[in-house]
Amino acid sequence: MSRSTSRALDLDPQNFIDWIEDLVKKGKISDEVTIRRAISAIYFALFNYWAGKRYDMGMRARGPLKDRFKYSQFHSELLSKGLDAEVVLLYIYRVAADHYLLNPTRIEIFNKALRIKFGYIFQCRITLGILTKIIQAARNILAQI
Repeated sequence: MSRSTSRALDLDPQNFIDWIEDLVKKGKISDEVTIRRAISAIYFALFNYWAGKRYDMGMRARGPLKDRFKYSQFHSELLSKGLDAEVVLLYIYRVAADHYLLNPTRIEIFNKALRIKFGYIFQCRITLGILTKIIQAARNILAQI
């Protein structure tokens, strides 16, 4: 990466989100494994883009290269922008997709900002319909980052 390249521009997830949505519309995503991976990838694409924008603005984080941002910062900033429903949907299903085996399942939230605002136990079922909702939530979040 050259010095003139923007981390945020390199990490913009718009095309990725469009691609996932296109796969859903064409019926190419139907199995649980692919739905889980798509949910997780969308979450992390948004997080990395958000972190890239912070980095480009001179806001440094932890780690040897000052590029290790906290998820809690990401959540808190989005909550402060009124994206409560989107953050909760994306976060809960990302946790379920990456950390829980059963579907449907019951998950516990340990993130303080979310736990205080919404409680700590959620019932969730990972489905294609949820992936569609997550794509829309991702678009709303992307518009505010």
